[in-house]
Amino acid sequence: MNAHILIGAASSGSGKTTLTLGLLRLLSKRGYAVQPFKCGPDYIDTQHHALAAGCPSVNLDTWMASEEHVRELYSRYGAKADVCLTEGVMGLFDGYDGMKGSSAAIAPCSKFPWYWFSMPAPWLTR
Repeated sequence: MNAHILIGAASSGSGKTTLTLGLLRLLSKRGYAVQPFKCGPDYIDTQHHALAAGCPSVNLDTWMASEEHVRELYSRYGAKADVCLTEGVMGLFDGYDGMKGSSAAIAPCSKFPWYWFSMPAPWLTR
């Protein structure tokens, strides 16, 4: 059985990418098969994920794809991974239309248990 982790935060600029990259690198260096994912249509972070994990990162984007397709992608790419690590988009509940496309809305598409990590908003850490 593999672990499923979603990194979410209160807003953009909260350190999600930094934490995700660190975890991807740590887990892959320790010998775990890690499959990175990114909520939303972000193609820059996925390139960084691939470098840290040593395998391609996959976008989970319900604006450009159906929920069924997102579930299929998650299932296919995550099947052989020890750890599926997904970086959320913007704030946990921020989407392209209200909550549509948000990390919170995409999470149930996987039909797996999720662990939610929330980091403080940037203004709380300054």
